[in-house]
Amino acid sequence: MKTFSDRLKHARALRSLTQQDLARASGLSQSAVASYENGQRQSSRSVRKLAAALQVNLDWLETGKGSMESLADYSASPAGGAYYLMEPGSGEAPPRALPPWPFTTIARAQYEALAARDKRLLEQMLRSFVEACHAEYADGRGRARKH
Repeated sequence: MKTFSDRLKHARALRSLTQQDLARASGLSQSAVASYENGQRQSSRSVRKLAAALQVNLDWLETGKGSMESLADYSASPAGGAYYLMEPGSGEAPPRALPPWPFTTIARAQYEALAARDKRLLEQMLRSFVEACHAEYADGRGRARKH
């Protein structure tokens, strides 16, 4: 992929996001996302927001260099800690890696693009479902749990 717009479209498609989903997740307008994808707008400060929403490497999105995968994907070291490059004496805390995403058919960015009230509703529905499953397990009539 030679152009920023090609890489942006590719990453958005891989994450199963619409332009509107990406706009919400990045805090941009849908027309701005469309303009970037159509090559009508060149990359700008908004690229950081797009890379974060898509969970891709900023350099890859901007220039095509390096891996597409975000550095957060590689943060765990074999010893269980994490390695970070920081300026000596900066006093900054290392960035926190996102917890593992439990769903295989829903991209994290799709969830992040939801409105706050929809996230609350989804959490309530999921909690009710989990509680009902645990109640069935306790009664001995539930499905066998798989680990």
